[in-house]
Amino acid sequence: MKKILLVVLAVLLVFTLGGCQLFGGSSINSEPLPIVNGTTAGNILNYGFCAKNGDELIWLYTAGDALPIGCTIRSSPEAEDSEMLMEDGGLYMNIVDGWLYYCKPEGVFKADLEDPQPQLVMEKDIKQLQISGGNMYYIEDGTLNCSTLDGADTNFAPVENADSLNVYGDKLYYINTDDEYIYSADLDGGNIETVLADEASMFIVMDDTLYYIDGITGYLVKKELSGVLAVAIVEEALTGFNINRSNMYYTRYVSGVGMCCNADVDGGNEQQLKEFGDSKWHIVCMYNTGSLLARQEEVE
Repeated sequence: MKKILLVVLAVLLVFTLGGCQLFGGSSINSEPLPIVNGTTAGNILNYGFCAKNGDELIWLYTAGDALPIGCTIRSSPEAEDSEMLMEDGGLYMNIVDGWLYYCKPEGVFKADLEDPQPQLVMEKDIKQLQISGGNMYYIEDGTLNCSTLDGADTNFAPVENADSLNVYGDKLYYINTDDEYIYSADLDGGNIETVLADEASMFIVMDDTLYYIDGITGYLVKKELSGVLAVAIVEEALTGFNINRSNMYYTRYVSGVGMCCNADVDGGNEQQLKEFGDSKWHIVCMYNTGSLLARQEEVE
């Protein structure tokens, strides 16, 4: 499985894309269902360092000298305005009923967005936190587990060798790190089934469709959860992607050059936006109006 390196000194850029023909695609005025992985699309692919809250974006400040490193930022892409929400902050952000949940090595914390005073919820060093149905689902030392919003144990059967957690509907989806296949489990950890018997390095479940990076070819592939046909929609090696109902943003190598790209959800009308050279770009959050937040990482 291709591993993504998390670096502390990341570069955060906010692009305002609404009405810009360079980026292609169109905005969505209404959606039949929310696009949710935890509370952030792409939360798992991008270490969950941002979460959408209505028309705002809450994100972790990881580089620069304008504000303290590691603080939490509140942004309004429509107004092109940002401010510090609180000096504390962490990864794998989820927003539930006006509370921001996030992870640090010391544990899981929460803060009221109206009066942000961090509170320790659970003293565990976890990753890939996603909150659904009043429970916290997360990976701890390679094991998928579950707790209440107060950090209490639940009647959950831990799932070993798990990574790339997606909570979708009434199922948990994850990559088994032994064979790198995608599996599903019930919300209590039981009834484990194979969803994809091919190697995958990362994936998103959206609208009953599985979008994943093939672990062998590096292609971006889509497959209906109930179907058997898998279709490659973006070729050449990909390092990261995100998708909503009108656009995809992804990073791939074009003739040996790393490019951040945009395309329709079927891979058509690709626009090559920016070379990223010796860095990797991972698209974090996309707005229906066409704004997104991107992070640039150094490569080992």
